[in-house]
Amino acid sequence: MTISGLSGLIWSGTLFLVPDGENVATKVERNHKYTWAINGKVWNKEFDAIWPPIFSPDGNKMLLRCIENGKYYRRIIPVSEILG
Repeated sequence: MTISGLSGLIWSGTLFLVPDGENVATKVERNHKYTWAINGKVWNKEFDAIWPPIFSPDGNKMLLRCIENGKYYRRIIPVSEILG
């Protein structure tokens, strides 16, 4: 399988379907840090560790659980923040 935009990155191979049925997310690794990509668009934020996302029923928001600079965070972000 080829996902455009993920060339040169290590991705988990696990795809997370967004409930809207139009978007697909995956965990990617670059430079020993982790981030998310949706439809091949890689988010510009990097973390020490991340867990599977949880999407809102309409698919517009995602709950991200991550470790950044040694601290655990839970963040709710709009999917559009990654998609641009």
